[in-house]
Amino acid sequence: MKELREKCEHKKEDISDWMTYYWAPGHSSGVEVKICNRCRKTIVRRRHCWQCQSLVEEQNWVEGDGKEVPIGAYFCSTKCRDKYKTKHKSSKLFP
Repeated sequence: MKELREKCEHKKEDISDWMTYYWAPGHSSGVEVKICNRCRKTIVRRRHCWQCQSLVEEQNWVEGDGKEVPIGAYFCSTKCRDKYKTKHKSSKLFP
């Protein structure tokens, strides 16, 4: 399979539409993916910004720091992350 994926050209006509990625049956990861229908490689991933809900692709994600913003929180920009941090500062997520 590894060899097939390395040799595959991932032509535009072989790439799927956006679909929800499930880590187990019935358990959505919150990520949408496009895959190559020929070799089944994930080509691109995206998810919603926790602050503004805009869609952001993986290479542009800004993640939470685990201190003031939870790890696993994803944002479209540092501006949205900072807005989220300010909005939730008094909620004592991390005592």
